[in-house]
Amino acid sequence: EGSCDVIQHDHLRVSSTQHEQPAQASQLLKAQAVILPRMRFLIGTYTDQTDSAGIYVIDNGQDDRFEVLAQATIWLRNASYLIEHPVLPLVYAVSEIGEAPGGQVAILRQDDEGHYDLWQIIASGGLDPCHLSLSPNGRTLLISHYSSGSIAVQGIAPDGSFEPNQVIVRHDARHAAAQALGRGRHPRQAAAHVHSATFLKDHQFAVCDLGTDE
Repeated sequence: EGSCDVIQHDHLRVSSTQHEQPAQASQLLKAQAVILPRMRFLIGTYTDQTDSAGIYVIDNGQDDRFEVLAQATIWLRNASYLIEHPVLPLVYAVSEIGEAPGGQVAILRQDDEGHYDLWQIIASGGLDPCHLSLSPNGRTLLISHYSSGSIAVQGIAPDGSFEPNQVIVRHDARHAAAQALGRGRHPRQAAAHVHSATFLKDHQFAVCDLGTDE
């Protein structure tokens, strides 16, 4: 008789003799591999000079085909960056605006049925907010501004809402010092351009700035 092969994949266990059902076992494994868990995505988009509406909700519903849930679309201008709260059913999103009075940052709140609504929106504290980082304890939000070369340190309440305190850290002096040292001579480095600020600990973060070459 032929030898017996045992094929195991997650919870699927198939035994077949070498001469009888290898094709059937392969088909079962293939069927198992394409079964996807229920997933839902929030996709932020640019809206200026486009027909985009802002933030789209995408779901893999019937037949595991991803579809845009049109009724769940959330209007937010130039929603180019989104992050999720580590514990609460909240998502923070920038509204990347480069002209005065400046950008905004918004909070989307998820209800018991899994639907998101725009909950709060405030001024981001600068021009073209392009990146967000939430502290591990969820109490501080960093908002990076590309065009104004600054970081806004925004307080977050225990319920995830915006607190009134916001501190702006500008990189003008760092940019001048970098220029004096001969760094940042590229035409795109004529001013500070903060790309991102990322928490390392609750009270420590690293900043990436194109203009200061740091």
